[in-house]
Amino acid sequence: MNKFQIFFFCGIALLTTACAVQSSSESKTAPTVSAAPDSIIGSWTVRQIDSVALSDSTVPFPVIAFHDDARVVANAGCNTLSGEYTYTAPTNAEEAAPASLTFSDKLCQTLMLCPDEEITRNEQLLALAMDSVLTVTSCGSDSLCLQGKHYMLLVKSHE
Repeated sequence: MNKFQIFFFCGIALLTTACAVQSSSESKTAPTVSAAPDSIIGSWTVRQIDSVALSDSTVPFPVIAFHDDARVVANAGCNTLSGEYTYTAPTNAEEAAPASLTFSDKLCQTLMLCPDEEITRNEQLLALAMDSVLTVTSCGSDSLCLQGKHYMLLVKSHE
């Protein structure tokens, strides 16, 4: 192996370790919240981010998967974002206030070079959209609207 390859692999190992250490230290200090409802758990395809309607004509739709252990994994076709999420239901059921969804401050992301520009664009949009506190509202059968700094339309994946 040449020096560049050794440096590259050491950098990847360091990055992976940093994400694992941060994730475990954050989970020890994170506040306890109620579990997300079954209606959130599962895989969702991302159909729109802000005003950009995503298309799967040449590349797959990005997917966000919410797990019942408060872990989230997202993928737009090349790299993966992962971390934790917090779902907070409205405090008063009579209020019209929406639920909120917060992703961990530092989502870990793999750093592979993606060969397709559309996938790269979708990944960048997805990472930006997951970087804020989001309100969660139902916007149709099997659809969620997430609103924060950015807007996302999610449609339930039927597996």
